[in-house]
Amino acid sequence: MDPRLKSGALTRPQPSTKVSGTFNAVEADENNNAVLKVDQLETQFHINRRTYKAVNQVSFDIAPGECLGLIGESGSGKSVTALSVMGLVASPPGVICGGDIRFNDASLIGADYETLRKLRGKDVAYIFQDPLATLHPLYRVGEQMLEAILVHDNMPLHEARERAISLLDAVHIPNAEERMKAFPHELSGGMRQRVAIAWHWLTTRRLSLPMNPPRHWT
Repeated sequence: MDPRLKSGALTRPQPSTKVSGTFNAVEADENNNAVLKVDQLETQFHINRRTYKAVNQVSFDIAPGECLGLIGESGSGKSVTALSVMGLVASPPGVICGGDIRFNDASLIGADYETLRKLRGKDVAYIFQDPLATLHPLYRVGEQMLEAILVHDNMPLHEARERAISLLDAVHIPNAEERMKAFPHELSGGMRQRVAIAWHWLTTRRLSLPMNPPRHWT
């Protein structure tokens, strides 16, 4: 009865976005010093016999220390572009059909799952716009933060817990130690967004971040 079943939207997605068998490759720019370079990226959704061009030859690069904003109307492909970088567009129905994505001059399109897994949440992290969808509803906040830490860092559980609490405190969540025991639905939308930001901090080592940011930052 659910029309999404035919599109594959409710099937278990692959570990990374599928790369088309007729992939349109582009020549890499070896003289580019960008941390992230996206060149003529094409990402499509293949649903039955229909093809939707979600991202059509998008190119940009981000230099060290640079911030880049993607501006466009709803449905223009901003989120799909960002998710394509780490192969997080669900397949089916998503397919990367062309272009090049390079992080620190290493190509990511078609990279094996273990390579992407090591980068996800450690060197590249996402803070999604929907804070409720960011966190798993059936696990406590603390359990999810500890999992993210221990996946990338070999440390005793009590140290990981202290680190998670300190980061929740850094984003000004009151009673951080108690909030570790809460389920996502027990937090306000703003608090869930702060948890997502703290989650990003604890897994991204490339940034030197203050443990006590100014109040206006929140």
